[in-house]
Amino acid sequence: TATNATNVLNATAHGLSNTDRVILASTFVDAGNMIPVMTNTTAPSGTPSANGELSTYEAWRAFDGNTSGTLWNVNTNTGYLQFAFNNGLTAKAITAYDLWNFTTAAAPVNWTIQASNTGAFGGEQVTLHTVTGASWGSTNELKQYTFSNTTPYIFYRMNITVNGGGADTAVAHLQFIVGTSYSTL
Repeated sequence: TATNATNVLNATAHGLSNTDRVILASTFVDAGNMIPVMTNTTAPSGTPSANGELSTYEAWRAFDGNTSGTLWNVNTNTGYLQFAFNNGLTAKAITAYDLWNFTTAAAPVNWTIQASNTGAFGGEQVTLHTVTGASWGSTNELKQYTFSNTTPYIFYRMNITVNGGGADTAVAHLQFIVGTSYSTL
């Protein structure tokens, strides 16, 4: 994946052996993403949702493990994409996330990551991270973010308030991560 390639390149720049690079690349993604690879709206566990979705671009596809080729897409220039750690999962204290865009016009530019234990998002939610003015240089680009959070929540929502100027908003892939800090080694 894009995450693996980035971290292998960083490992190479710091003189790590081939074995070290492989271990770094294989554990970096697998150890941190708390969302199981989704195969539909409830399998294997948890519940993805959104404010809307186009046919074959359902919310669960942003969590299907594929960073290019499948995606969530909504026919508006704003929207939200959400994952609930329910249906067999427990609340998590998310501290980072990986985000892949689909196209620059449909990519999120301004958004917040919000969390809730009720799922109502009617004022009880907390904002964990805010991004304003994200710049995307290409399709299927990866951005990685960290923030401080020690409270486990069931519901996490990416609330997109501005996209790249397109009529649709899309996310190719989103991972919510616990305990991972991004650095250049």
